[in-house]
Amino acid sequence: MFSDAPGSAEWRFADGSKAGRKIRISGRLWMNSLDGLAAAAKEGAGIVRVPSRLASPKITAFVDYLVERWRGIVPFGAQPCAGR
Repeated sequence: MFSDAPGSAEWRFADGSKAGRKIRISGRLWMNSLDGLAAAAKEGAGIVRVPSRLASPKITAFVDYLVERWRGIVPFGAQPCAGR
């Protein structure tokens, strides 16, 4: 997995609740360039969390599919975030 924040151990996501959800992550590659992260992921080096403007239309369609398919399911052991 990739992140734009070295040492970061979780990604936070909005889920319609006030608190949101967080997923613990780990990775071997850390960059401070979102374009670099997106390029590495496109070359098959792993997954990345970047703004949607950097995602290809195929990736955007796949993410939209997953959001609809998993609606109401807590994937990957995501935990509610403590107060926002």
